[in-house]
Amino acid sequence: MAKERDRRHDQLLAAIRGSFGARLAEMRRAHSPRISQSDLGSALGVSRASVSNIEHGRHRGFLDQVYVCARVLRCSLTDLL
Repeated sequence: MAKERDRRHDQLLAAIRGSFGARLAEMRRAHSPRISQSDLGSALGVSRASVSNIEHGRHRGFLDQVYVCARVLRCSLTDLL
């Protein structure tokens, strides 16, 4: 029972990461002027590759990083989530 619950939890978190990452990429590309992955990475204190991994759901973004993304993209937290 616990293993099934853990598996469902992991699947839910993966779906949230994927959804957040896709929304982040969409908002970053739509921003005017356009913000590169490198520029966003600099604002977050991470590499361009880390931003790419977040956008593709392979890396967990931390809550403080979500806040910085919203500030840089001039959107609300709910816009990203």
